[in-house]
Amino acid sequence: MARVREKYGRNNVMIEKEGDHSFVAALPFVARVDDHARLLEVSLRADADPQDLLKACVGKMSIQRFEVVNPTLLNIFIALVGDDLQQSMRGIVP
Repeated sequence: MARVREKYGRNNVMIEKEGDHSFVAALPFVARVDDHARLLEVSLRADADPQDLLKACVGKMSIQRFEVVNPTLLNIFIALVGDDLQQSMRGIVP
């Protein structure tokens, strides 16, 4: 399992926070945001630096915890299925 998670990088960040975080999803280096009330799971684009996310958040919301983590197995599954689905839809959807 550890090798599978490492293969998909460390472009996932957990943020425990207070305040408005609606701007996070609009950041150009953010691929996906899962909102769990005070906890955000942020998936960054492959070439993104987690430090850029931290810089963008400082001063806009109160951050109690900022942690770069391995992706969850669910996130890996979604990434794989999403990529396959997009590729298969290219021939169907104009």
